[in-house]
Amino acid sequence: MQAINEGLQRKPDYGYGWFNKALALELYGHYDEAIVTYKKAIPLGTGQWWKAWAYYGIASIYGRRGDVANVATYLKQAEALSPSTKVAARTEQDFNPVRSSPVFQALLR
Repeated sequence: MQAINEGLQRKPDYGYGWFNKALALELYGHYDEAIVTYKKAIPLGTGQWWKAWAYYGIASIYGRRGDVANVATYLKQAEALSPSTKVAARTEQDFNPVRSSPVFQALLR
């Protein structure tokens, strides 16, 4: 994390760097900070693929929390940029708390 932060101090508009920081925060269970950091990454840079996965990361955090409304909001945005996110969501364990929801099931069709 120190190396990521040092890199972002040198290049604070590097969206992919913010994405990687958010991913690390998510992996260590710092979910609220990860959401904020994913949202910071999304408008930066031009890389569509990591923007899709930033939205997906936010959706997966909300999935763990059982918040199907926010899962739907962010998974739709992810899918609009990369249809492969919908494929990944079909087996992603983070979505288990919302998997049986009709709203979530409709997203996977």
